[in-house]
Amino acid sequence: GGRRGETSSEPMDLWLKYSGGDFHFTFAPPEVAKPTKAPDMVVTVDVELLDLYTGVEVNVTYTRQEVCGKCHGTGAEHKHDVIPCHHCHGSGFRCSTVEKHAEPLGAFWQRLNTTCTACEGTGKVVNSSCPFCGGHKVVLNSITKQVSIPAGAGETFTLPLNMEGDQFPGLTPGNVLVTLRVNNPPSFTRDK
Repeated sequence: GGRRGETSSEPMDLWLKYSGGDFHFTFAPPEVAKPTKAPDMVVTVDVELLDLYTGVEVNVTYTRQEVCGKCHGTGAEHKHDVIPCHHCHGSGFRCSTVEKHAEPLGAFWQRLNTTCTACEGTGKVVNSSCPFCGGHKVVLNSITKQVSIPAGAGETFTLPLNMEGDQFPGLTPGNVLVTLRVNNPPSFTRDK
């Protein structure tokens, strides 16, 4: 008989032999779900104990972020000042490749996709900031709303003001949750 050459039936050995000894592995982390709604805010209103029994109209005052009315949330002075990010070429991600050597496999490359820090993953940067919001895309505004606390409301009563909270560009506004803090007069208490 003939002499048998050295062979291996291991798939990895065969692949490395015919691919030049290089090993490529691509891993992409799971995508993180981006929020679609701004966070809710809680506003506490002081009421008298008697108000819980009779019901009352109260003014609720709070400060919220609103999308800038001048730049409409772009942060730019003019529409043409919003340009594609030159660091990530408008993709919002930056790719870096690292070559590593590991015996006996030889060289392998690790490719990492990370969120671009220059544009914070938006793919766009601003050349000239909006003079009204300073490029922050939002402004602070004091809001006063009159709300009705119904008769018989308990101390744990919460009144939601839907979509009346903080605003962020591209997100549904958050809610305001009005809660009560009861001021008990010293001579008047509530039975539990």
